[in-house]
Amino acid sequence: MPGFLLVLACGLFFALPVWKARRSRVVLLSAVDHDGWIRWQLEQLAQVAGLKRMPRVVVDPSAASTSAAVFGRNGRPTVCLHGGLLARRATAPTDFQAVVLHEMAHIRNGDVTLTYATVALWRTFIAAVLAPYAVGFGILIFNSYAPETRPYEIGLPAWRALVLPLVMTAVVYLARSDVLRSRELHADFTAAHWGANPRIWGATEPAPPARVLPRMLRSFIELWRTHPRWDSRRKMLADPTPLFEVPGLLMFLTGTAVILVNSQLWNYVGASGRAGQWEWNVVMALPPAVLVTGVAGTVLWRSVVHRLLTGRRRLSGAWAGLWLGVGMTAGELIANRVAIFRWLPGEPMFVMLLGLAGLTFAWWVTQCSHLWATVWRGRTMLAPMMLVLAGACLALCAWFWWWQNYGVFLANVPGLWAHALAPGHGDVLADPSGEYTAILNFGARAVGLLSTTVAVPLALPAVAVLWVVPLLAWAVHPLATGRDRAPAPGTGEPVISGLPLPPLRRALLPGLLGGVVCWVGLAAVKAHMHAWGWQTPLRLPGVAGAFLFQYGASAALLAGAAVAALVASPLVDRYRLIAALVAANVAALAGYGGVWALSASDGCIQDISTFTPTCGWRPVALWQAFQYLLSILLVLVTVVGIASAATTSAVQRLFRRRPRPTTFNPTGNGLRKLVPHRLAVAVLCTAAVGLPAALLSLPLPSGNGTASAAKPATNPIQEAQEASDQTSAWYDLGGRKLLVRYADTLGRLQALVSNAQQSSDPDGFITSRLPSICTEFGKIARDADAYFPVPDSRLLPTYKTFTTMTAKGSQDCLTGLDQNDAVPLTTGMKEIGQATRASNSISAWINTIRKESSF
Repeated sequence: MPGFLLVLACGLFFALPVWKARRSRVVLLSAVDHDGWIRWQLEQLAQVAGLKRMPRVVVDPSAASTSAAVFGRNGRPTVCLHGGLLARRATAPTDFQAVVLHEMAHIRNGDVTLTYATVALWRTFIAAVLAPYAVGFGILIFNSYAPETRPYEIGLPAWRALVLPLVMTAVVYLARSDVLRSRELHADFTAAHWGANPRIWGATEPAPPARVLPRMLRSFIELWRTHPRWDSRRKMLADPTPLFEVPGLLMFLTGTAVILVNSQLWNYVGASGRAGQWEWNVVMALPPAVLVTGVAGTVLWRSVVHRLLTGRRRLSGAWAGLWLGVGMTAGELIANRVAIFRWLPGEPMFVMLLGLAGLTFAWWVTQCSHLWATVWRGRTMLAPMMLVLAGACLALCAWFWWWQNYGVFLANVPGLWAHALAPGHGDVLADPSGEYTAILNFGARAVGLLSTTVAVPLALPAVAVLWVVPLLAWAVHPLATGRDRAPAPGTGEPVISGLPLPPLRRALLPGLLGGVVCWVGLAAVKAHMHAWGWQTPLRLPGVAGAFLFQYGASAALLAGAAVAALVASPLVDRYRLIAALVAANVAALAGYGGVWALSASDGCIQDISTFTPTCGWRPVALWQAFQYLLSILLVLVTVVGIASAATTSAVQRLFRRRPRPTTFNPTGNGLRKLVPHRLAVAVLCTAAVGLPAALLSLPLPSGNGTASAAKPATNPIQEAQEASDQTSAWYDLGGRKLLVRYADTLGRLQALVSNAQQSSDPDGFITSRLPSICTEFGKIARDADAYFPVPDSRLLPTYKTFTTMTAKGSQDCLTGLDQNDAVPLTTGMKEIGQATRASNSISAWINTIRKESSF
């Protein structure tokens, strides 16, 4: 269906220019320009616009307006001059010039294809999506009207099915209006830059000042207009700054659209039975990540660069990210994923993660854009822009991958957060003394929830990218002595002041301080466990002692990362988030180095010896014990860094403290510091990339012993709920169809015996009808094998019995008929009976879990 709609939109895209240029409506310019004077004027204006070739020009004699239009596509544009414009050409030549330059600006800006693609998509949506949906929904409601049986009512699913197209129509229309309105403003600005007389935009007198409510209402109405008001166009010509701002509407529409795209892909992949395969997870996650990065990321980059060029206050990205997050949240609430049979999600806190993801994306892109724009020495900004946007796209792809696989489920389960971490709900670890039971079980449940993050293969690369991409800016050659960077030869573009970067040590030293905090915390944990004596295994039997040590070491590492981020953020006012991420990850690397060194040499320092009294060197065992947990910690460290930067920024705004003034010593020391900076950046980037690569490439340990403690227990509540949810989805997406087919074929088999008794030739009747029934059983078995197995491990043996016995029963039945042998035929009927009992068990099990499901 999406492909079909795309074909329709493409057909309409090519048909619209042909329809507009039909002979019954327009004539060629040569038909009214007998002396060629008009064409000569147009050619002069085309040269002013810098067009490589003259566009095709037609005239609409019946149009009395003093306007013009351009249609077609970028490669073959057509300019249509209205008859009223040509009539006033001699009396108002400056107006004629301004109107034509405005249309030439559309061609030069390359928005002709974009415009008619937008129009074609909108009309295709109305004709091929909205209208059929409305008709089908109306028929469905009409057929459900049965006053003789029950009063007419619309359930929640029907209301949601009605709200979805209404919201989707508003989103598509607002996006269409925003595209068309923005192109007009850009064309005005370009035409005025070429010398068009702005008097034509001032023909309408300014509106008198309005009250607050009318002004707000007028602003709301403006959102739905395809052409901006004249007063808006005049204001833009006086101050073009709004063209380079980040509109909240654009961010909101982008957030809503990407969630709707992701949810539709999620439905398609789920219906096809390919859910869970990594390549299809990429298919679902990559398009929304590219859309957000391409639209929101590009707008943020342009706004940051424009503010640098004009010397205006730097962009924070907070409002832009807030609107992006609100849009994603609104899209998810109507996408029928996080609240299936209710209006609100079962666990609203998880839906708030969408808003936080939008805020973090905009904040990170804004700071990285500002960072790279001030240090880049290339002729264009394309290379650093692509680097920043590629890093943002990778992080978003990992985020959407996690959200579509785990976030949607976590948001659906009511009270999951409270039940998952609360005590007394199926404790998985026991402490005979009772002193550490709460810690052990809270840690096990928390790790069970957090393990969903590292189930996404892109999670660790995304974490590395978030601090490696900005860190690389310190390895770029600094701008000489703080002077302005010279513009590219032959251009009159303004320049960006060469603002110096803050010293790298302001992020590295807090990171090392955080590493020291981690070392001290780990030593305290080991000393506390050392006080128990060498009876630790007796006090905490099994792997409980190892888990307690892991949780203590993890807490020390996270505390060190938090201290590093909180100390680094105030020291780097312009790049709080970047400084916090770098410092937190440096602290994590240094802290893990301490964990690895002190734990691998356990027993060498007697006062903090924990598990053995003898000195030894066990690096491999230590790596295996922390391998799985370390992956989770790298994600948590990034979250801690973001939260610390946000806290520091909030406190700074609360107390209204002005940012620290940036000092720069123009003595050329920057060149001498470049080599150590590059060395430090190279070491950190190697560690940032190498550690996740090792975690992803080396297999997790298996078996019993110390290595088996590396992978913590999963959350039993989450595991059971997820199994029930997946089994229900398996039933809805194809399992029910298989069981119904089997029941229908079994009914035919049972009816065959009773019908044969009434026939004059029972044996012949059975021989003629039974082969098709046995063949159908074989088809069901093959289809069941092709369909993905039932996800619930408790039901999997029964499902295997069902498929195996159905296949064997079909084969033995056909063999007995071919050989005219009653033995294999009887065996086949017995095997069909075993398959029937398995089928009944599957149906009963699914009915039970669907009744017990909270939704």
